[in-house]
Amino acid sequence: ACTANMYDQVTWLTDYIGMPIHERRNHKWSSERAERLARLLSLPYEAIACRAYIAEGGEYQFLEHKITRSQFEWNCPKYCPQCLADRGYHSAVFGLVAIQVCPLHAVNLVTTCQVCFEKLSYGGDSLFCCRRCHADIRLFACEAVSTAELPGTAAIAAKAGFQGRH
Repeated sequence: ACTANMYDQVTWLTDYIGMPIHERRNHKWSSERAERLARLLSLPYEAIACRAYIAEGGEYQFLEHKITRSQFEWNCPKYCPQCLADRGYHSAVFGLVAIQVCPLHAVNLVTTCQVCFEKLSYGGDSLFCCRRCHADIRLFACEAVSTAELPGTAAIAAKAGFQGRH
C-alpha cells in the first residue's frame, strides 16, 4: 500500500504528526495527535477519533466505545486474508479479543504467517505482507468455521462497528 502511494513506510502519517515510535507500538493515541492528523487530512476530529485508540486514563476509545486494555489484542494482529484480497480491507474490530472469526467470510482470522510460521506483527512495510518474510497474507489459506459459531461473533462485531460488507 505504501509503495503504491509512493511512501516508503506505512508509518509516514504518524511520523509526520510527530508520534514517537514507542507510542505507535503501544497504540497510544492522544486527543492532541488525533487532532493533528485530522487537520493534516482535512477531516473532522470525530472522523479520526472514531478510528483510533485514544488513551483516556485506563480506558481506550475504540470505534466510539470505551474498552479496557485487556479487551484488545495489542501485540499480534488478526487478519482475514479474504478481506485483504477482496479490497485491501482490514477491520480494527478484528483486534478485539472476543473476535476470532471474520463475520463476513466465516473464516478463522489469521495470526501466524503460513510461510515462516512466526506470529504476525504490526509495523511492517505493508499491511498485506508478513513483516519477517514478506509472504503475502492475501494468499494464505483460510479455515472455514461452522455457521453455528457466527451469531455471537457477528453480534459483537456489529456492536463494535463492523459493517458486514466492504
